[in-house]
Amino acid sequence: MRWFIFDLLTGDKLRYLPTTTGGRWSGDLNAAGGLSCRVPLTVGTADLNLRESARPVRTGLACLEGDHVLQAGPIWARNYARDEAGNPVLDLVGAGIWSWFDKRVVMPQLWEAITVAGAIDAEDPDWALVFESESFSNIVKGLAAEVMSWEASDLPIVLPDDTAGSHDKTYYGYDLGWAGQRFREITELEGGPEIRFRPRFTSSRQGLEWLLEVGTDADPELHSVNELRWNAGAEDSPIRNLSIDEDATGIASLGWGLGGRQSDETILVKTEDAFLTDRGFPLVEMVDNDHSTVTLPATLDAYLAEGLLRARRGSELWSLQIRKDRPPVGSYAVGDHVSLKVKGDPYIPDGRYSLKIVHLSGDDSDFVTVRLVTRGV
Repeated sequence: MRWFIFDLLTGDKLRYLPTTTGGRWSGDLNAAGGLSCRVPLTVGTADLNLRESARPVRTGLACLEGDHVLQAGPIWARNYARDEAGNPVLDLVGAGIWSWFDKRVVMPQLWEAITVAGAIDAEDPDWALVFESESFSNIVKGLAAEVMSWEASDLPIVLPDDTAGSHDKTYYGYDLGWAGQRFREITELEGGPEIRFRPRFTSSRQGLEWLLEVGTDADPELHSVNELRWNAGAEDSPIRNLSIDEDATGIASLGWGLGGRQSDETILVKTEDAFLTDRGFPLVEMVDNDHSTVTLPATLDAYLAEGLLRARRGSELWSLQIRKDRPPVGSYAVGDHVSLKVKGDPYIPDGRYSLKIVHLSGDDSDFVTVRLVTRGV
């Protein structure tokens, strides 16, 4: 792996880093992911002037494997210390570009030039960012574009093409909602799309950009065109350490949601899903307190319905390690579908399993850690 720092606002590459072992990167579906590396500080590295050239937030950190950018985003923390041998080192800790949106408020751009202090008029339409008859993808794109329209915000993020849809959403600036959280809320809606930011070199290869990818209303999932076919049972398999962690505490068949916190009336919604009880499971319930600002019962019902759909299985997370070169890391991404063949395992019956990649991470070893969930219900 190679590491370099870059200007976050422009994406321009600044310099490669003489890193030691121990660097790590990760990518997660519908989340930021992270990365970190250690730079030895010697007489030879003094001219890098890392105290200034690697300023957190102003500067980004990127991890490469061959020609693939595995992860890139703002540096959020630095730690200057001594290693076990007493040598000075600098640890750089960053996260994917989604983390920048976690620090940006969804606010109509016209308020940039207006002084706000004291009581506000909640009925003023200038507070509202309105989307009517739009696809979820267009709404995510619109939120990102609004954030990027502010001064010092035009990062090199490539927005998706418009797609057709019929969803209505209104966001009020005075709610002071984080853009990253708004993205996550859209992924949690019934039929909500998956979202990822894919880092890549610009055409000149002198800088970085991020491709914002959002599932469509017709196909909310992000995945490769062709399903990946991996074999965990062959003698020469590149896969090792296959495991499954299952947690059923999230299983539920009936959901309650409470909303209307910012209106004059309390909204209570009850949503049921008989999938489990029809199959002999006792009734288990869930409560959604995460969307208390929702004022429309139909919107709250949509959140509950999606939550119950996911709650049919609880949480079953498959994990494995696969060699970096079989297939090459960077040729697959979070969201991709995997058909995993298992044979001769003492716990998992022989067969092919349809899975979806939700996490990737790696370090200086020859293996990438992959976490997957079962596709379908």
